[in-house]
Amino acid sequence: VILSIASFYLLSSSGRKEGIRFTHNKWIFFTVLSILTGAASGLYDKHLMGSLDVMTVQVWFNVYQCLMMLPILLFLWYPRRKSTTPFVWHWNIIFISVFLCLADWIYFYALTIPGSMISIVSMVRRSNVLVTFIAGALFFHEKNLKSKAIDLFLVLLGMIFLYLGTR
Repeated sequence: VILSIASFYLLSSSGRKEGIRFTHNKWIFFTVLSILTGAASGLYDKHLMGSLDVMTVQVWFNVYQCLMMLPILLFLWYPRRKSTTPFVWHWNIIFISVFLCLADWIYFYALTIPGSMISIVSMVRRSNVLVTFIAGALFFHEKNLKSKAIDLFLVLLGMIFLYLGTR
């Protein structure tokens, strides 16, 4: 846990080199808020898996997801769609939808396995930071990649140690 916390501090140091001030950036606040709500959601998911089957939770998750996205679609995107981001159909939309549902189903299923620990399952789920890092490097030409890669490696190493500590 100490290694993970230290590596997150090192990541903040890498961000400082690019002019990101963690104490004065509202998006950092939203990042912390997402971590806290994600942890609460994971605990609630584990609780639900004790009394409901995987498909029931998956269906309700998809229904709630649609209900949460509908106001965003109607009030934020739709009125300005022509000037900001006009809709263009791509088959990737179907693939993304299917793979997101599949990933959530695997996550819910993992929580039903006897002895599964929410801290480990959540960390594996959050390891999507690798995809974000690679996309940032390839598509957005992020700076300070070497120091960020080391920091990211330490985050992943902390996850591995946390897993090994539960055995």
